[in-house]
Parts: sequence; C-alpha cells; structure tokens
Amino acid sequence: MPVVPPRGEELYREEISITPMKFLAAFEVLLGILFLGMALVQVFSGPVVSNPPPAFVWFLMAAVFLGTAWFITSFITYSLTVEPGAVNLAFGRFKTAVRYEDIESSEQDKRSGLAYGGWGYRVNLTKEGWVKAYTLVGKHRIDLKLKTGRYRHIVFSTDQPETVMEILRGRLKNAPGHVRSPF
Repeated sequence: MPVVPPRGEELYREEISITPMKFLAAFEVLLGILFLGMALVQVFSGPVVSNPPPAFVWFLMAAVFLGTAWFITSFITYSLTVEPGAVNLAFGRFKTAVRYEDIESSEQDKRSGLAYGGWGYRVNLTKEGWVKAYTLVGKHRIDLKLKTGRYRHIVFSTDQPETVMEILRGRLKNAPGHVRSPF
C-alpha cells in the first residue's frame, strides 16, 4: 500500500516503490560482481579468457556497473508529502518543495504522461513555459500552476488525487470552493 501514515505535521504522505528499477539495479549489481570476479581471478590466477584485456579493464567495468546500480537505487522510490506549509516531491535525488503561497491554482491533469516527454522525472518546455513533472505510469496526476518562478507548472503523480486535491483546496487561498473570511 503506497499511502503511509503521515509523520509529525504531515497532512498526507505517499511512497510508491518502482519495482522495475529494483530488478534493473539487481541486474547491474550482478554484472558488477561478475566483472569484479573476472578482474580478481585474472590478477591472482592468470588470464580468464584467451587474449584477455588488461586487469584494469575488468575493474573499470565492475566500477561502471556498480556505480550505475548505485545511481539506479536512488530512483526506486517516489514520495509525495503534503505538509502545512508546502507540497514536497522526491524522486531519487530530484526533490522539490512547493510552498502554497507560490501556487496560483491546482487541478487534476487529464493529459497523457507522454505530454511531458514520458514518465519519471521530466523537465519540459511548453507553450506556457517550463514544466517540471514527477510522473509514474498508470497513476493520476495533479497540475500545480505556479505564480512566478522558472517553472510555470509542477505536475506530480498520486494514487489518491481526490484526497490530495481536497487538502490543496483547504490550503490554497485561491482554490475553487474556498471561502475567504472577511476578517
């Protein structure tokens, strides 16, 4: 279940594990270990194959595959956190915090994920300006239109768009259905 109980002052928290990335990372680790083994065997026992490359090539390949696995592991989890002061998004090393006072409007996004150049973390230039998107295959999306800044829109995926939109409506001063107090 991707929705996890909020911690502390969080209003909503969702973490989605991306299973294909787990398999890809495991495959990269296996290849890295294989090349590391080939390097060690060649250093301590002699050539592994006929016409072998120098041992540093095996070590280099091991480093490339293990480094790629380390990089991939940072994209295994996507998280969305709605707090009293901001909406926080994280996909690996890419993190964004959007303060409510910077949001002009919010709506459920009906476009395909391909409108943003695919799925995952995307930065795209559209007619309205730059868009930063955190999108996942088969998930609903919410579009936050920003008042100012480099990005005009922040788009993100969620399993429960109605719940997130309800929280946003309660937090945004200009959200549809929000009644302003005369005081």
